[in-house]
Amino acid sequence: MTHCEHGHTRHKRICVATDLGPMYVFDSFEYEDLGPGWCPGRHAVCDRLRVEGRWEAVDTAPIRKILENGSRNNLVIDFGAHAGWYTLMAAQLGYMVWAIEGDPDAAHLLRANIAMHRLQDRVTVFEDWVDTGYILPGVVGRDVELVKSDLEGAERYAVAACKPFLDRVHHMYLEISPVFADYYPDMVDDLLADGFTAYYPDNRLFNDDYSLTQINLRLSRGVE
Repeated sequence: MTHCEHGHTRHKRICVATDLGPMYVFDSFEYEDLGPGWCPGRHAVCDRLRVEGRWEAVDTAPIRKILENGSRNNLVIDFGAHAGWYTLMAAQLGYMVWAIEGDPDAAHLLRANIAMHRLQDRVTVFEDWVDTGYILPGVVGRDVELVKSDLEGAERYAVAACKPFLDRVHHMYLEISPVFADYYPDMVDDLLADGFTAYYPDNRLFNDDYSLTQINLRLSRGVE
């Protein structure tokens, strides 16, 4: 999605308490009665942070474990950073983070959260849409602890952008969305051939079941 399909150029934001500290989110209640069509203001992340103060625990827990056990000398790349839940988490834990967000209003929200937590020295925001032929605008000169991607069907472009340094990526956390595209089995198979092992968020080995509308997979090098 490249813009708000309801014509909003800015979405109302509020500050809410979360497990990571205060965060700006879009006022999802303001936009919940809109008809069909993409609107960043009612993004599920904002709604969940407003109501529960955290993003989905089933995904937050394995990502936090990766980050807590990883080397702070490594980079974290967050494709589809939105309000910055995982970006803030990684930066608060001491990582340098590249946060990629293509929606201008979401990127504005992301920068506001980074500034509120005084993490500008740890986070670089790239306001980019990740699509065919996307190239990361910086040179990755170190290992990458984690690549997280939540791009609603565009994960293959994020993975392709990481190809030049894929051998230095320790973990990936990818949204797998067969509802959007049929390329996911081939993409995952390529990553397995490259030395990753795929796990469900609860740490079970992935069983090649693509029948669900969406799943998240952790891909880590080696076998645990």
